[in-house]
Amino acid sequence: MLCRVVILHKIESSRWRTHSIGYSGSRMKKQFFTHTGLLASLTLVCLPLKAAEVNGIKLDNGALIYHSVYVGSGYEQNLALTNDNEINSAYWQVTPSLTALLTPGNSTHEFSALIDVAQYAQSDADNYEDYSFNYEGAWEPTTRHRANWSVSQQYGHQKRGSQQNRFLLDRFDEVMQFEQTNAEASYEFGSKVAIGRVGIKGGANRLEYTNFEDFTNQFNFSSQSLGGWFYYRVGKVTNLSFDVGYQSTDYSDEPDPTQSRNSEVYRFLAGMVWEGLAKTTGKFKLGVEQRKFELASREDLTNLAIDAAITWEPKTYSIVNLTLSRRTMEGALGSDATLTTKVTLDWGHSWTEYSYSRMGYEYASREEQGIISREDNTLYLYANFNRYLNKWLLFETTVSYLVNSSSNTLFDYDNQKLSIGLRVEI
Repeated sequence: MLCRVVILHKIESSRWRTHSIGYSGSRMKKQFFTHTGLLASLTLVCLPLKAAEVNGIKLDNGALIYHSVYVGSGYEQNLALTNDNEINSAYWQVTPSLTALLTPGNSTHEFSALIDVAQYAQSDADNYEDYSFNYEGAWEPTTRHRANWSVSQQYGHQKRGSQQNRFLLDRFDEVMQFEQTNAEASYEFGSKVAIGRVGIKGGANRLEYTNFEDFTNQFNFSSQSLGGWFYYRVGKVTNLSFDVGYQSTDYSDEPDPTQSRNSEVYRFLAGMVWEGLAKTTGKFKLGVEQRKFELASREDLTNLAIDAAITWEPKTYSIVNLTLSRRTMEGALGSDATLTTKVTLDWGHSWTEYSYSRMGYEYASREEQGIISREDNTLYLYANFNRYLNKWLLFETTVSYLVNSSSNTLFDYDNQKLSIGLRVEI
């Protein structure tokens, strides 16, 4: 059984880029990092790919080192997400990655680094070089105590034509670049089979743009979060859940304090969590989210909050994931915040022990709050096929389609992409 980490990077209202790293094991987890303009999700998918099980270097102390390099090319239509004068271009891409996994005693430590470089033949302004460094740890000394923590540092970019630089392409001769630091930690007390479990978590996040400072300083922010949960078992695999959360966001570099978007967000959710089923696990939580702004001139927001997800594994070689979420996010240029409702569905299937595929669908509705009242609806589809040519060489191809429709027709656009490449896994 190969557990493969599929790394999906997405610029909001843009496209997904898919990379993967893998190692043998049985863990399955999902972690999300979110900020204005970028959504990156790491999903561990376990598929029976026997050809890859021998990859990786196992040291004498039990540590597993895994390295891969992806080299590919493709063609993308409407690079800058405009509704006229589209830029279409072929491109090439190189993505090396390195992962180290250590499991001493009752703890797990995972270190990873990834570099993503792309060059476009028809548009040098859209070239980018992204770097990501991550560390995740877990400790479970007994069945009643468990702790998790993570630290990540990203040097990424924001796609031209998205978010803040939507109509300002003539001002930018390169993509907007940012640095983001994220740290999270959580602790839970109570056995998984106990009648009750309680947990607490905290985190800190910092986003800073590193070029075009005269324009981008207004979007730099830092945030701190604190939350907790309580699970009450009402059946063999069913728990009632109660979640609370708090987040404080500070735009400390805002050049005009009278326009500050500093805010505090409170979330209260109640629902059910299903664990331990042979084929299905999931959660469904409903509640209220309230965003209070520091400036009296900005109207406070109170909205329905949703956090739902289902994972269905009808066969050991096939996995279906469905998610539904609703919450406010940091706003785009000129808006107080963005109320985002999102539905995602993806299916991963291993056709043989040497080939597997992924197909996905996403629908997102974004409502800008405040003076700007624009509403955008985005549909995104992708299909990916991978086949091992031998135990260390993987063929990958992905095709994607995205269309954005808006109450302001100037924000209507579509984007298509085809990529083909080879990944060397050592």
